[in-house]
Amino acid sequence: MGDCTVIDWVAVSRHIRTVSCMCFETSEIQRAAGRSVNHGYVVTDGKRRFFVNTNRADRYSMFENEAGSLSAPTAIFRWV
Repeated sequence: MGDCTVIDWVAVSRHIRTVSCMCFETSEIQRAAGRSVNHGYVVTDGKRRFFVNTNRADRYSMFENEAGSLSAPTAIFRWV
């Protein structure tokens, strides 16, 4: 499956700021290896790194299932 989705990285940065209550502006984006169902990215502002997991909106339940299995606090950004 190809990655044909256009990601609004400004909106992602804004969401990270809102959820984390930290000042954050994405300065670098790297594709994370090893993702087969979702597309993973590591975004950084030079000080902090966040993992961003993406997929189509109709696969949102996969995010909920994965988030439920993570031990660290997780923020889910729902693309509509």
